[in-house]
Amino acid sequence: MKKNATAIGIDGGATKISGGIVKQLNETTFSIDGDVETLTYSESPLNNRNFQPVDLDLQLTQKDNPLLQTEEAKQGQTILECCESVINKLAKTNSGNKYLLGIGMPGLKSPDQKGIIVTNNGPRAPRFLDVLERRLRLAGLKFHPIRKLGNDSDLCGLGELYGKNGSFRGVENALYIGTGTGIADAILLDGKIIPFDNIDTWMPKSWQLKNKNGVPIEKINQSQRNDDAVQQKNRYLFSATRERRNISRTIYRNR
Repeated sequence: MKKNATAIGIDGGATKISGGIVKQLNETTFSIDGDVETLTYSESPLNNRNFQPVDLDLQLTQKDNPLLQTEEAKQGQTILECCESVINKLAKTNSGNKYLLGIGMPGLKSPDQKGIIVTNNGPRAPRFLDVLERRLRLAGLKFHPIRKLGNDSDLCGLGELYGKNGSFRGVENALYIGTGTGIADAILLDGKIIPFDNIDTWMPKSWQLKNKNGVPIEKINQSQRNDDAVQQKNRYLFSATRERRNISRTIYRNR
């Protein structure tokens, strides 16, 4: 981590932005220093509670040139506003140093890794970092340039690997599955996080998986909120990810 820099970690999801000051304890261990700040999109005056994401298949056909309608662009501004607010709140509690910002967001990223061009549970934002950095500079924040938007799933895995109480510590091979509005997954093989974006030609992400009826597994628990639906989702995830884990280990070791 850069000397004389205060690190802020941001976690974006389908309903909220959370962030905290990250403290480095040693070369391989990090922890959150102080309270976590969280802001839900519903708290923003820009939020459209009736917003519906663009059909995923249509997004995939437009990924090289996303065509945003007015409502989607406005909802993207909601996320940017919440992200900016959380960063500024955290910055006010730690003055003096230049900030190092790390941001994880769901969805497929643009070729320059600075925008979101496909996302299952929210608006696309192809110029996410360009807009956010401009807003932060206008607010007077001093920070190092943000190199790229992180993949939220991979960053979950890194958190488990390098966090003080992470579940991946001391483990060689593991699979992370985090469930919320959507599903985040990460793979640890031979002690290293294998980014899903680097293996997408042979290993799909959980949000890309569908059951035998063609229903995305992310939607199972969103459309049915009873215990049977939860159990069905968990059984399917266990079966699917167990097979993926075996396949990924075999392919990775022979690449």
